[in-house]
Amino acid sequence: SVFCLHYVDSSLVAGVDSVVRSWDLERGTAIKQYNHARNVYCVHHTSSNGVVSGSQDGSVKHWDLRTEGGDRPPDWNVEAHSSSVMCLQVEDYKLITGSNDKTVKIWDIRTLQEVQTLYLHSAAVLALQFDSDRVISASADKTVRVSNFTKQHLLHADPWRGVLADTRFSTLRRLTSL
Repeated sequence: SVFCLHYVDSSLVAGVDSVVRSWDLERGTAIKQYNHARNVYCVHHTSSNGVVSGSQDGSVKHWDLRTEGGDRPPDWNVEAHSSSVMCLQVEDYKLITGSNDKTVKIWDIRTLQEVQTLYLHSAAVLALQFDSDRVISASADKTVRVSNFTKQHLLHADPWRGVLADTRFSTLRRLTSL
């Protein structure tokens, strides 16, 4: 199964079962593959010709796409979570991961050290995105949470009416239809 993909310019990477595969989209050819022990659920291109991938075994790995693929060890490997890594994003030196263990973790990839763990959800974290000010995460608990790294704000996704409401206000306010 193909669980995830990410492309930048003419380079595509995807998690296919327990393998990260890369393709050249201009040529339409497979380039390399890198192996995980379990299913790969998320991938992200880095700005330095690398790919970071998260796996069912809780690990996050990085490979330089300019080097040989196959069974070689990754450039770095972090045992990030106690359960599957379902989503991640990398920008500059910051890596943020979300997991079935219900946590969002912030990492400094220069040191491979965990900087912070956010306990935002009561179920698996399935998607996330961040910028310089905040991280936004979505969960199987049917919530979207926004954290500015010091304060946490909750957005509820109402599956029956399809509205997104912000609870920072005293009354629920309709922001947008889903």
